[in-house]
Order: sequence, then C-alpha cells, then structure tokens
Amino acid sequence: MSKGNGKNIDLDNLKKYSNQPPAAVDVEKKVLGAMLLEVEAVPKAIEILKPEYFYDKKHSHIFNSILSLYDSNEPVDTVTLYEELKKDGRLDEVGGAAYLSKLAEDISSAANIDYHARVILEKWILRKLISTSFEIATDAYQGREDVFDLLDQAEAKIFSISEESTKETFKSMDVAVREALELIESIHNKNISAFSVPSGFYQLDEMLGGFQKSDLIIVAARPSMGKTAFALSLARNAAIEHKV
Repeated sequence: MSKGNGKNIDLDNLKKYSNQPPAAVDVEKKVLGAMLLEVEAVPKAIEILKPEYFYDKKHSHIFNSILSLYDSNEPVDTVTLYEELKKDGRLDEVGGAAYLSKLAEDISSAANIDYHARVILEKWILRKLISTSFEIATDAYQGREDVFDLLDQAEAKIFSISEESTKETFKSMDVAVREALELIESIHNKNISAFSVPSGFYQLDEMLGGFQKSDLIIVAARPSMGKTAFALSLARNAAIEHKV
C-alpha cells in the first residue's frame, strides 16, 4: 500500500539542467538495508519517508513493499519482502532475491537511519524545487495568465512542497471535535478498548482506564507472588480477547 499523493517529479526537466538530478542512491540502499537489518529502523524511516522520495525506482518499490508488510503487522526481512514483491509482480523489476540480499548484507548497523532518511528527503525536496521552478519559469515565459495569478500559483506550488514533505501534525476542527466526542462517549460507556489496551481485569481497568501506548508497565511484588502468571494473563487478554 503506497502512502503519499503519488505525484511524480518531471525528471526530463531536471535533466535539461543537469545530467544528474540531486540524488543519494547509495544512501537509499543504506536505509533499505537498515530496515531489513533491524526491525526498530522501520518505523523511524516511515516517520520521515514516502515511497516517492526515492530517486531509484527499484528502491521506491522496495520501500513500498516494506511499508505494506509493516502496515499489515507482518515481519520485515528479506524472506517476507521477497514474497511481497513476488506477489506484486515486481520482484524481477527490483533486481530479484540477489539484490534484496545484498541490501541487507552491505550494512552492519541501523544506527544512523534517521540521518540517512533525512538525506533522502532533502534530495527529493531539491528535485521537487528544481522541477517546480521549471514549471513556474515556463508559465512566466508564456505569459498567458494574469501576472498576479501566476504569482499566486507560484507561491502555492512552492508551499505544496513543504506540505508534501511534512507529516500531518494537525487536524481540522470538525475532525478533532468529532474524535474528542467519540473518546468522551467511549469513556462514559466504559468502552476501554476504544482508547487503550484493556488488561482484562475489570477493577484494574476501572482504576487505570486500560494501558496507554506511552505507558511503561512495571509489575512488582515479592518472589513467588504470581507476577509472571499475572503478566501472561494481561498479554493473553490483550491478544485473544481484544485482538491487540
């Protein structure tokens, strides 16, 4: 499943200016390799990148398949990625199993995943700025529209680059109010699972309101008091009763 608006940059325009548009293909390989190497790297990369930010089309397809696996709560590794790309009919297009294996083998650590992901984002912004500048220049040379309309359009195009490269951090008032009302109603109706992970123990959920995503849960007691059994019960209730 692809995220983002799917708009493509006009690479032909970029090549008129330079034989090599701004890109960091080796960094793209490092990011993909890191995502295959360490599961913790996947959400970090997804937080910054979209498939269309990759210059190499192979890498865009690979990232998109990793995204699909992650969204489906499937493990992300070379085996699952191989199957996902094969299912989508893109395995040969990205270089086959050998290319996927090389991505994972050529990196030893995912420690710099955030930095590398931002490099890819910055290169995409540069390509987008160049392409948009060509569009603005073409419209200005043709002079078919009112100059102030052209100015408004140019401002909108530049602003859209910033919007596209920024993850959504705000919601419209009607959406925010509706979600708040739904949350209040869920709390009022004691529908704990609507806004948290229920423990499955009614009185505990009454006191805590369930477990929140940001919570660090510590189960403390003297030896042989049933801590392990209690923790296993919490996990079972969340997994089986509430499908978490």
